[in-house]
Amino acid sequence: MYTSLALIVVLARLIPPLSILSSYSDSTAKLRFYHNSFNNYTELNFKDAAEIFFTSWYDPNKITVVFTFGFTGEPTGIAVTTIITGYLEEGKKNVVLLNWEQLAAATQSNFANSYLNWAIPNSIKLGFEFADVLLNLSQAGLDLNKLHLIGHSLGAHMFGITGYRLAEKGMKLQCKKESVGVKVRKGMLRWFGHVERMHDERMTKQIYNAKVDGCRSRGRPRHTFHDQIDHLCNHHRCWRLLRDALNYPGTLIGSWAKNFRSWKNYSEQEKKAVVLELGVFDLKAARGNYFFTTKAESPYGLGNEGL
Repeated sequence: MYTSLALIVVLARLIPPLSILSSYSDSTAKLRFYHNSFNNYTELNFKDAAEIFFTSWYDPNKITVVFTFGFTGEPTGIAVTTIITGYLEEGKKNVVLLNWEQLAAATQSNFANSYLNWAIPNSIKLGFEFADVLLNLSQAGLDLNKLHLIGHSLGAHMFGITGYRLAEKGMKLQCKKESVGVKVRKGMLRWFGHVERMHDERMTKQIYNAKVDGCRSRGRPRHTFHDQIDHLCNHHRCWRLLRDALNYPGTLIGSWAKNFRSWKNYSEQEKKAVVLELGVFDLKAARGNYFFTTKAESPYGLGNEGL
């Protein structure tokens, strides 16, 4: 029932203070229901979302996909446009966007503070609220057994909280685990914010801001700390892979393994033992990590050769 582009986590220890939770209203988060094209949609506040069932938008014979973006995402950004357009062109889904642009924005001058003190608290609150919205929509006609939640980056964590909330109300939660990539990202952002707040006369801050003159050594240039902040977890590649999975079904197949090292040492038979196709929900699929290799450019998929 729940699908994500990143492993999801309930960020219980990051529950925000009441002052932050009360700093915005539910009207700033909306659901955008697409009809037959990216620019043809109906957007409703959470509290009014059930009104969509008074229109011809919903097809009970189709799966409903709800997609959402992460920190600094936009409803017309390239990731959203690529994924939503892909599902619309496929024509097999009821397509919805959870638009929380204002609540996911970098509202503060410090990038890390915006993420930790604004976007994350908002995603936690919205994750819980959206579970109640889905229950209300189910009373209006939405079949929750045909619902897929797909989140990118912080949006995946938000939907993880939604799943957690629904599980508390008796609905099975598919996954509740934190990935190594998320742990690394939080550590890097914590240090980034710490250094940004340092006084300029501190030696650490001077080294951090220093520009090295001269020629670099031969070979591939190393990534700087700023490069890592800008390109955490290879964000762009994951949604491009999902779009490719829609365009070229059956070409992106992952092999289950406990970790990368185990998968790398698998025999050909072991790699084919437990597989899962990207973009296809399978209730019986083994929980955990799936690994595969791709080509450098689209179409990325290698089919069984990528296992």
